[in-house]
Amino acid sequence: MADFISRREVFNNLMRFKHSLGGHISGDIHGKRSYKALFNRQTGDIQFPEAQAPSSAMGEWDLIEFEVNPERLGTNFFEAKDKDHHPLNSGNMAPVAWRIMIETIQALNEITAHSPSKNLPEKAVVEGLSKLKIPSFRAIEMQPGWVGQVDRFQAEKDLSSKPIGTYLLRNGDEVTEEIAKRLMESNKMGVEVFVCTLVEPEDKISDILILLTDKGWTFYHDNPDLFDSEYKYQSEPEKLLKQLGKRVKFTV
Repeated sequence: MADFISRREVFNNLMRFKHSLGGHISGDIHGKRSYKALFNRQTGDIQFPEAQAPSSAMGEWDLIEFEVNPERLGTNFFEAKDKDHHPLNSGNMAPVAWRIMIETIQALNEITAHSPSKNLPEKAVVEGLSKLKIPSFRAIEMQPGWVGQVDRFQAEKDLSSKPIGTYLLRNGDEVTEEIAKRLMESNKMGVEVFVCTLVEPEDKISDILILLTDKGWTFYHDNPDLFDSEYKYQSEPEKLLKQLGKRVKFTV
């Protein structure tokens, strides 16, 4: 459920939405309604009316709205739309921003679906998020060796002349974004790709792809079927990295 939130950015978005709802929820709300917000198409950050987007970066922010429809069939009570009331287009934003938005919406809908207050989605969200703890233990960003948005060239430079077993963890690039897209489409599940770049014998620098999926954390084995028994999943990235043993001993 909502305890499987892979990114702190998603958690922050959810908490801002909860705060924006405040005490304005009553038990007699009916029909479709919407909440305006600002969405950063580069970072996936969502701000609500109480918080203003940085004036120095207004070009990265779009006006959007969260549409809520308690009468919608299924469990998709929440949907994000642009200022013209059209569904958001992934082609207008950075891939990471799109994934953060998708996970934010999925979390809102999942919280609502598991709540007795699902007939009033906003109330379900406030109740669910009030019980939610910060999921930082699941985030690879919290692991030793995390360097963020670093490309392969810079990773090799940072690891140059370092002892065997030195490694860093980083976000993916255009290549891994394409891998994530294909895996999501073929397996019908959320997939995030990260990279462990490490120094191996004979001055070799290797990349190991780390997948965060709906099933948990695993290493990519060049096999598109993520349901294959070849894939072993862990609940936390720390447990997964331990499987590499002495291949990862030092951080940069």
